Amino acid sequence: MCSGFGSEDAGGDVNSLADFLEKFINQFRPDEVIWFEYAFTCDQLRPGAFGGGCVVIARKASAGMDTSAWAADKEESIKEGRQQPG
Repeated sequence: MCSGFGSEDAGGDVNSLADFLEKFINQFRPDEVIWFEYAFTCDQLRPGAFGGGCVVIARKASAGMDTSAWAADKEESIKEGRQQPG
């Protein structure tokens, strides 16, 4: 079984949590910044079954990233010579 907060098995949704927290901050903590990390795991080795990410939320802005997209972007940058490994 594969699971993580955003997986259907776990019953979670990262975007829904981020939306909820953004509304909470806007109403109750307008001067604070909060963040959370999440992970996807699996009991068997399956392509795309592992990973995770993070989300940072503030009153006027929020941003997130997932490790798969970040790694793919870095791989492309290195292959194209725009960035050195390390």
